[in-house]
Amino acid sequence: MVTPLIGALNDFAAIAPELAAAALEFELPYALVVAQCLQESSWKLSGYRYEPSYDRRLISSTKSGPTWALDPAWIKSGPTAADWFLYNKSRSKEQTPDKDWSFVAQTRIAASWGGMQLMYPTAVGLGYKGPPEDLLKPQSVRLGVKLLAGLIAGAKKKGFKNDDAIAIGLAQYNGGNALGRNSDPKNLANIEYVRTIGARYRKCWGKELFT
Repeated sequence: MVTPLIGALNDFAAIAPELAAAALEFELPYALVVAQCLQESSWKLSGYRYEPSYDRRLISSTKSGPTWALDPAWIKSGPTAADWFLYNKSRSKEQTPDKDWSFVAQTRIAASWGGMQLMYPTAVGLGYKGPPEDLLKPQSVRLGVKLLAGLIAGAKKKGFKNDDAIAIGLAQYNGGNALGRNSDPKNLANIEYVRTIGARYRKCWGKELFT
């Protein structure tokens, strides 16, 4: 297991063995997942981000709410999303004026957690059974690597070669693939994320991600 050129930072010593094991298990380059983890959390296990818009659309909506209300992580009462914005003014631009923000903020479910900043619902979809807070543990990065590996494998099944498949997988990890928005390597909606991972890769390893 090689240490990046920029040295061990934050929780890298705890995260690195888990990334190495997951990279081996899911047949991804260790160097790639290290660079991605740097981008996602700066190698901090404490990484956390609540997504109120995601909450409104996919968790607390009338269509999705009944399903997630059965999850043990569901918050039955407490501050609303509107309240959350009052205490997080730096993200006030996300509070679209014509939308209803009076629902209870599902700050456990509608949030990304840990070293690979995995959304709790995504983790559940990957087979995760624990509480959201346990995604802050080092071993949770395995799920992020599993997700990326699946996305890259899916692109390869469609005939894309290694570099294009990796670019597609990274773009979909960051922004999904609704309406095929991240399915064409020449026109990725989340291309800036892919480029940033490339920059992180160069910083870590002194070479290019894409050949």
